[in-house]
Amino acid sequence: MTPNDTSSAPNASPGRPSRKLLLAAVAGLMGLGSAGCGQPDEPPPSQGVPDPEPQGPHVVSRSTVEGGLTFERFSADCEQRGGFVQTHAVCSGNNSCKGVSYNRFDYSLIEHTCKAINSCGGMSCVELPADSGKTGEEVYKNSCGPVCHSHTNTTAFVYYVAPGTNPDTARQQFLNRSRLYQQSIVAFGLHGMSADGVLSANMPAFHEKYSRKEIERVVDYVRQLELEVEAYEVMGPAAPVP
Repeated sequence: MTPNDTSSAPNASPGRPSRKLLLAAVAGLMGLGSAGCGQPDEPPPSQGVPDPEPQGPHVVSRSTVEGGLTFERFSADCEQRGGFVQTHAVCSGNNSCKGVSYNRFDYSLIEHTCKAINSCGGMSCVELPADSGKTGEEVYKNSCGPVCHSHTNTTAFVYYVAPGTNPDTARQQFLNRSRLYQQSIVAFGLHGMSADGVLSANMPAFHEKYSRKEIERVVDYVRQLELEVEAYEVMGPAAPVP
């Protein structure tokens, strides 16, 4: 993405955060260290020992103002970068990974190298790893595809749906989904919520493991497999006690 510097942009509406305040918030979030950008696998430093130097360039590398940036152009630029678009409505830490964020209030376009930096309402381009050249079949078999979405001695793709779902309706819905819709599920995972408030974490996210091209290829691979629809068993408050 190559944002153009502009000398002026439309004024933010009254009551919205000022550009100075928003940039200060970004700077403050950057200063949170491990809470915002640190290495999650690193243990906390021992008491009385100075914090280690941060590992990696966790910085805002570019901040410009662009008043005429549309969602369509942002999405096209993000695709060129090999990323996926996320939208967010509130401040502080919604984007999933490093990339570019656009603020809908003050029109700032921020390129950063850290997740948990966003633009206080707007959209982010989440960058993915470089393409390693894996085929769709390789990505499918190297992830949980054969374990999570197929049965023993079958090559069909099993599409799991909630109990009570009409299988024919679910099949048609799956076939009618766009490739981008299914790619985004692979990239960011899939979560739901039952009527009684139980979260279902149905699928993990792969945006830190595979490139956009690899995710595109695995979706194309899955779409050419035979499709089976099956309801999954639900464990939760309504489940019978053994």
